[in-house]
Amino acid sequence: MTSIILRTSKTLSDYWFSPMPPARLGLVRWCIGLFALWYFSRRIDLYAGVARGDSLHFEPIGLAAFLTSPIPPYIIDGLFAAMLLLILCFTVGWKYRVTAPLLALLSLFLISYRNSWSMIYHTDNAMWLQMFVLAMAPAADRLSVDSWLRKRRNLPVLKDRDIQALADMPSDRYGWPLRLMAIATGVAYFLSGFAKVAGESGWGWALGEPMRMQVAVDGLRKELFGSEAPAMAYFLYEYVWLFTLAGIGTLVLELGAPFFVMHRSIGRLWAFATYGMHMGIWFVMGITFEYCLTGVVFAFLFDLEKPFGYLLSRRFFFKHERLTTFAQT
Repeated sequence: MTSIILRTSKTLSDYWFSPMPPARLGLVRWCIGLFALWYFSRRIDLYAGVARGDSLHFEPIGLAAFLTSPIPPYIIDGLFAAMLLLILCFTVGWKYRVTAPLLALLSLFLISYRNSWSMIYHTDNAMWLQMFVLAMAPAADRLSVDSWLRKRRNLPVLKDRDIQALADMPSDRYGWPLRLMAIATGVAYFLSGFAKVAGESGWGWALGEPMRMQVAVDGLRKELFGSEAPAMAYFLYEYVWLFTLAGIGTLVLELGAPFFVMHRSIGRLWAFATYGMHMGIWFVMGITFEYCLTGVVFAFLFDLEKPFGYLLSRRFFFKHERLTTFAQT
């Protein structure tokens, strides 16, 4: 019994704290930060409009649940500007131990505040979860303003190339954040699948008819409100069996997500399949899950430091033998 517990403990430890290079975590931070900066900067007017909405539609939820009435619009405008500034600091990694946690809290509050007005959106959930994990992790140890400043302070003590080599050594310190991002993302997709089977259709959602009706209702809504339903929706509507295949595939990808992301090779196959699912939603319903369609949501699954290595500088990457030699000196 003791040996089983010890083996299980070692397996879990090896999984959660597997050594990974700091550059990978830094590049994931850059990807998420740049996307968030682009995403929220395009929604300045949206948040400003929400802040000026009719108070009759205000039902606070989430981190805004303590509010009893709407906040004055100029305060929301100021908080939103502060969030954009914090996103910039998060992206470049400046004063990260302070700015990153502040960003996680402020962004959650503003997202909750927006969702407190008549409709709850789930499109920001995965992005915020991944941003939160990075905010609590040493994601600015590499490829950041903070690391550049530390390097300059250490230059009189060590040679430049030695600092670069030491900074790029894989460590379990950078493994657990990526593992936690995988679990958080998998759970977000799982909840999306669970919501489908927990609805009126139950497991019958996989049979295709509920999905087909959802596509039809969405198309009618677009037509009634002055936009146009995608031509693909009209073309596919007669083929129920295609919606059945899509329904089964969707539930497999979403309900199985927490298990798929725990294995890197399988997780990458899941990422490509899930990306195809989001592309299908875009073609058939015209709904753009931007965080997913850009691929940023899957960035944690890939060795980003390898394809981006030549852009950063070859000095950042050394052979394992050289790293070992330096570490022993």
